[in-house]
Amino acid sequence: MKFEREHRDLVSYATAVLLIISGVVLSFFSFFILHLIENSILGFLSLGITFAGAVFGITQILKEKFEAYKISTNKAIIKKLNEKDVQEEDKDKKEEVE
Repeated sequence: MKFEREHRDLVSYATAVLLIISGVVLSFFSFFILHLIENSILGFLSLGITFAGAVFGITQILKEKFEAYKISTNKAIIKKLNEKDVQEEDKDKKEEVE
């Protein structure tokens, strides 16, 4: 089975969401049992939120960059093809005149 891009994205999104949910659940349990939230639990929650932000942000930025690259590459290819067509038309016109 090939591990494709969609699978990797799904695993990273699921991990990020799981980390946030587990941090929130630990925070609630700590607050309702001890009536305070321990520093280690706050650290875990903050690391989960940081990881999730990185996963969602980097994925979105990379998608935008690849899309922009794809569009610019397509435009460059179309421009070169149009230039080639114009050159061929000029060449055909010169041959007709001669």
